[in-house]
Amino acid sequence: MVETVVDILQRSREVYEGYTSPLGIGFIVFGGGDYKAGAGGCAPATPGPGDGPYGQSCPTSPGVSSAGSRRRRLDLHGGLDHYWVDPCSNYGQSNYSYYGLGCDRTSRGTGYADDYAPANRDVFNDVDKCPTKLLLWFHNLAWSKPMPKPANYTPTTGGETVSLYDYIRWTHEDAVEQAKDLAAAWDGLEGLVDEERFEGVKARFAQQVRDAGVMRDAIMSQYTSWYHRRWPPE
Repeated sequence: MVETVVDILQRSREVYEGYTSPLGIGFIVFGGGDYKAGAGGCAPATPGPGDGPYGQSCPTSPGVSSAGSRRRRLDLHGGLDHYWVDPCSNYGQSNYSYYGLGCDRTSRGTGYADDYAPANRDVFNDVDKCPTKLLLWFHNLAWSKPMPKPANYTPTTGGETVSLYDYIRWTHEDAVEQAKDLAAAWDGLEGLVDEERFEGVKARFAQQVRDAGVMRDAIMSQYTSWYHRRWPPE
């Protein structure tokens, strides 16, 4: 039982990030405060009326707008612990476009990489050496950029690489399946945990699985709309 619980705890954060924050891009969730268009040096200003690229608005998860104005005010200050997704509210830090996505924080971009020791800085500056988990945190990349094919990627035919868009699509889908695996692992502890605790956590896992699907779909629908548009924009 202990091993199962420890495994759930150790995997849970990466599973959540898997269906919300591809390749370290971060800032997908609502509650970004001042990280609007033009902030942080990552993205050009938007003409409005929306907060996203080209003045667009993004779909949000249900929790953002369904609970009334008071909750909305809390969301603006991270009052929901940055749980619900809203791809456009932090466009200024994520820099989506018809071309691709990611923030250029290299020495040539915002200069954030220069805060690290020279050896680390040089790794982060090099798109071919930057750790995969941080790739979009430090680089703005085209949707078509070739990426190593993820494990268990389907279909299995084709070469050893997939586009950045397909890589993100697959990892989002895989993370939702992993959320289901965590829920199933907890179900296996029935009878080993007191009933009240078991049922309470089981209900929370059921909520996570539902939310994971909603978040994946909200993010991927927006990514897909940008991926399918012309670059440069007309």
